[in-house]
Amino acid sequence: MLNVGAGAGSYEPEDRYVLAVEPSAAMRAQRPRGRPELEGTRDSLPFSAIARISEALGGDTEVEPVPVPGDCTDRFQVALHARPEQFLDPRVRSAQSAWRFLPPGVEERFVSALAGDLASGAWDSATATSACGRRSPASSVW
Repeated sequence: MLNVGAGAGSYEPEDRYVLAVEPSAAMRAQRPRGRPELEGTRDSLPFSAIARISEALGGDTEVEPVPVPGDCTDRFQVALHARPEQFLDPRVRSAQSAWRFLPPGVEERFVSALAGDLASGAWDSATATSACGRRSPASSVW
């Protein structure tokens, strides 16, 4: 199994061989010892699409993206699509390694734009057809 954006490995099955690809040294340092890992990102892999990964692995290999359900209570970035107001909390962002890779000023611009989109309703309009099932801030899980 290839786990791209593997983080600390918290979601990896122990009964399968998993190769982790993770850009953050801090996240890789939290991985269980002895598990294989590579420093990198999706863009650093020699594959341009999911189908190419399957072809490269050959045989009866199946490659399936795993969607994140809207009611996922974790706070990794993709899981917060249904609860974007949580990105406004600096404590939440500080627990996500991807923010550390941004150039100076980008995080502040993102937070400002997101706050405006949430206040105006633009976020909900843009994601109204999303499968994530956007929930209101009042129903967010902490």
